[in-house]
Amino acid sequence: MMARKKRFILSATFFFLVYYFALPVLNGYTDWLNIQVIESINLVYLFALSQIIMAWIVALLYVRHAARMDRYTEEIASKSKEESH
Repeated sequence: MMARKKRFILSATFFFLVYYFALPVLNGYTDWLNIQVIESINLVYLFALSQIIMAWIVALLYVRHAARMDRYTEEIASKSKEESH
């Protein structure tokens, strides 16, 4: 159970760090984020906004995963109590 939790946390952290650092790296070394989308709004602004949205998505995924792990823990605890009685 702890291995599943660790695997989820490490993979989510790795994904978010890569996504987070992609903005300054892509903006500093390429020009494709400077493409104008609507008037003065370019892809840099949209990518930055998507990071906020992605942070919420990662948080919601973690809450869902933690709830699943809590149910699993409760099942194990109830089975343990049944076997001890």
